[in-house]
Amino acid sequence: MQTILQKLEPILGAKQIPSPEEKKLFQRTQDFIWYIGWIPGLRMVAVSNSLAMYATHENSDIDLFIITAPHRLWIVRTLVLLVATLLRVRAKPGDEAGKFCFPFFMTEKNMNLKEIALEDDIYLAYWIRTLKPIYNQDYTYGRLMEVNRDFYENTLRIHPSEEERSALLRENRTFLVLTWKHPWATKLWIFLSPILSFKDMILGLLSKWYITKKIPSGNTEGIIMNDDMLKLHFTDRRREIRDQIMGSIK
Repeated sequence: MQTILQKLEPILGAKQIPSPEEKKLFQRTQDFIWYIGWIPGLRMVAVSNSLAMYATHENSDIDLFIITAPHRLWIVRTLVLLVATLLRVRAKPGDEAGKFCFPFFMTEKNMNLKEIALEDDIYLAYWIRTLKPIYNQDYTYGRLMEVNRDFYENTLRIHPSEEERSALLRENRTFLVLTWKHPWATKLWIFLSPILSFKDMILGLLSKWYITKKIPSGNTEGIIMNDDMLKLHFTDRRREIRDQIMGSIK
């Protein structure tokens, strides 16, 4: 009998190793990180979705999953979008191939993604397992994987050894960029912390008002918006994929 992974990966077009074109997209992402690594409160940037699964096509964009410090989500998002816009690398309708899309931000306050999962949320479990960290501060990626390990292993029905778990972390460090920070920058952000928190609150109010106007009517299952998580997956296939796979297993 086929395992869940053996059924899921062909549906997604996932591969075990990246193609030469996908490696170029990873390099493009690493280059982009050098322009945003200075942003206060940035903790982790990981490639997600099709590129992380090595399942791209010629018109694929680059989806980034970003984790921030608490009370920094809206500042980080605003500055990341601004930099991407100025560099002309932000994906737009009709101009998406090789450009960056930013559908998922969250703070490190609570990184347990099981709380937003559907029942038997196979796609979310696989999505977590295939994340490829590009920027990582304060062991954020490792903490994310530790918090969610039971969820994605139990949902995908996999039981790796400790060596296999370590190998996953080593594999996902293949594309890791360590960004150097000058000590004075850290001291400056600490000094400005109350001001930044206030600005984050104001940016949050403005951003939520603007995003709410843009949310299409219909299925909003893939949309979450609060001060600790912004998830804008307007096309959410999780239920469809789960039902297709679980139905074939049963």
